[in-house]
Amino acid sequence: YPADCPGVEVVAEGADPRAPVLIDVLEGPGPLLRAFVYQRNIERLAGSVERMGNEVRSALERELASAAFDEELSEPKKGSTLN
Repeated sequence: YPADCPGVEVVAEGADPRAPVLIDVLEGPGPLLRAFVYQRNIERLAGSVERMGNEVRSALERELASAAFDEELSEPKKGSTLN
């Protein structure tokens, strides 16, 4: 689900408002996930149109590893705008 940025209800539950992607694990007969991609946060992190695809991909990989497999992938590269 694309959106500009995380909603107030998500931030009130403790989510970082600067998060580029959030994954919601749903209860059900099998593993169900919802992915929320926040356009403004992706744009801020990518810094240019050319880097947006890579930023979305790496943010999804980090969030999926954390949500689905309870693992942490490495932090973003030193050149990213987070550092």
